[in-house]
Amino acid sequence: MRIKIIGLGLVLLMMLSCASHQQEKRLESISQDTKFYANPSFEDVWTASMKAIEDLGFMIREEIKDRGLLDAVGEIESNPGFLPPILNVLILQEAGQIKVNCLALLVGDHNDFQTTLGYVQQFFESLEKYLKN
Repeated sequence: MRIKIIGLGLVLLMMLSCASHQQEKRLESISQDTKFYANPSFEDVWTASMKAIEDLGFMIREEIKDRGLLDAVGEIESNPGFLPPILNVLILQEAGQIKVNCLALLVGDHNDFQTTLGYVQQFFESLEKYLKN
């Protein structure tokens, strides 16, 4: 009887260990940045942001223009077995300037801060390219 209890305890311990290991593997990496633009209009920034998101290979899945929100999702192949990368862009008019906040989220076992930071940096580089034209 004692051996069965010890054996059952070991099995439960192994199961808990596997479950916590799975939790460890599902890491979240989040990066964000905010920039302010004095000259372009809200409409110009909105249009340039949509183009910048497409340049990253993300697909816009929701846009709420009156709230300045763009929600986009990347390709699942870039994060196999987990959620696809997500990009949220918030565009607000504040004190005569346009405020743009970009947040990138990646959930998976092989991601790191550099991946999501790269999405944010690439977004702003592309946005600024479109705003100059």
